[in-house]
Amino acid sequence: MIEIANKRDIKVIVSTVVMKDNIHLLEEICELTESLDCSAELFPCEDIIRNFPEKICQIIGIEAMMPNIHEWAKTIRDMRSKYNHILTDPFSIQVVEKGGFGGYPNYYQNILRKLCMLLLCNLGGGKNQEYLELEEQDT
Repeated sequence: MIEIANKRDIKVIVSTVVMKDNIHLLEEICELTESLDCSAELFPCEDIIRNFPEKICQIIGIEAMMPNIHEWAKTIRDMRSKYNHILTDPFSIQVVEKGGFGGYPNYYQNILRKLCMLLLCNLGGGKNQEYLELEEQDT
């Protein structure tokens, strides 16, 4: 399927859920996706809570599957310097590392405001470098 997509100039993204038991395989995953001319998205396993009208669903024991977020972030940052097809961007890595994912998000509103301003600046055709800088005081 990937070969057919590549022949038709359709971009393929391999999305991998990074868990404790596969984080050591990320180098191999990146080598494979690179050899297949695919992009790679590498986000950690999350504690997602689904709210339905009659009940709330959550995976019991999910914490045991989740990787250490700081180890994940460091690994992805290191791999981005080796592989240019990784889509997991520095901003997303920082948001995840600072708690902005899973069932109990802490999104650090100042950082998200900067992202919104960055997106608005880019949509307007301008680029504003100050919004690319994520400072520790914003956390």
